[in-house]
Amino acid sequence: MTFLAMKLPAMKFLVMHFLWIPILAGLAMPAWSHQSSESYLYLNSATAEGRLDIAIADLQRVIDLDEDGDAQITWQELTARQSQIDRYVQQRFALDAQDTPCALTWQTVALTRHGSGQHLAFPFTVDCPANAVWKLRYGVLFDRDALHRALVQWNTDNASGLTVLSPEATEFTLPATSDGWQVFSDYFRQGVLHLLIGYDHILFLLALLLPVVARLLTLDASLRSALRDTLGIVTLFTVAHSCTLALSALQVVQLPAALVEVLIALSVSGAGVVALVPAWHRYRYGLAFGFGLVHGFGFANVLAELAATWSDRIVSLAAFNLGVEAGQALLISLSLPVIYLGRGWLCKARWSVPGSAGGIVLCGLVWAWQRL
Repeated sequence: MTFLAMKLPAMKFLVMHFLWIPILAGLAMPAWSHQSSESYLYLNSATAEGRLDIAIADLQRVIDLDEDGDAQITWQELTARQSQIDRYVQQRFALDAQDTPCALTWQTVALTRHGSGQHLAFPFTVDCPANAVWKLRYGVLFDRDALHRALVQWNTDNASGLTVLSPEATEFTLPATSDGWQVFSDYFRQGVLHLLIGYDHILFLLALLLPVVARLLTLDASLRSALRDTLGIVTLFTVAHSCTLALSALQVVQLPAALVEVLIALSVSGAGVVALVPAWHRYRYGLAFGFGLVHGFGFANVLAELAATWSDRIVSLAAFNLGVEAGQALLISLSLPVIYLGRGWLCKARWSVPGSAGGIVLCGLVWAWQRL
């Protein structure tokens, strides 16, 4: 028996269940559907002060704050655990200057809001040697959540900018001058990541792919035409995504974050419904544009709150959208060839397309219910 012959059953299983993998994963891990875990850090070396905002929901993951178990964390419950919270945060946050630790004076915490979630704000002042370059060492929540990100707005006497910290990049040195390329590269990576860890986004792409899969199952459609058709649709989505992301981040048009999350989930279900009905496949271009308009509001609140200057906002907007488009193109370029090679096997499982569309509808409805 040849190596290829031994591998054929495994390849057949992969192809025939390829469409179900993200659906089952989305149902099993609803928290990953679109909700992100982000802290907000503001650093100003010119005024020697800063503030760190951490979501109360994230703090609950590392410290049991809900004493009465009613799923509602009150201010009294927070103050009862304040010393434990302070110790956790302060052990994972440090500033150095010329390899010498800076003294941090933590002030009274307060509640603040980012997007649809309550955050606990930790203001502080910094005592570093004069004219020294600050180096940040950050590890809050990275040991519990590999997808957590710290979004940093920094200012010095002569420059300002944005950066993103992650478990892979836990240190940051405040530069003497603004570096637009660093902002671009950080947000490009976040755009790609935003796509790859967002199950609602992936399932929406899958819903757009299903009519193409149905065409491929007729065995008379070419892979090139299928790729061109699908990439055109997701590019239309990205154009719409870019429009509302720009309008919202620049504070021209804004929607409540909680409403946006529900609309995104319902849009996934809508894409699944369209995929279920062959006569409606022609509407997927409009659906892609409409979903893009809704989805663009999802990340805009972050940019609006963090980007201190118009140049930072423009650079981060462009980089993030290019990252999303690159991630989409990568997923589609990898997915369609697998489906194309296995279309002979998929023809024997006619349930694969309607079954997958039904699963997408279910996922979207479950997520919408959870976000209400």
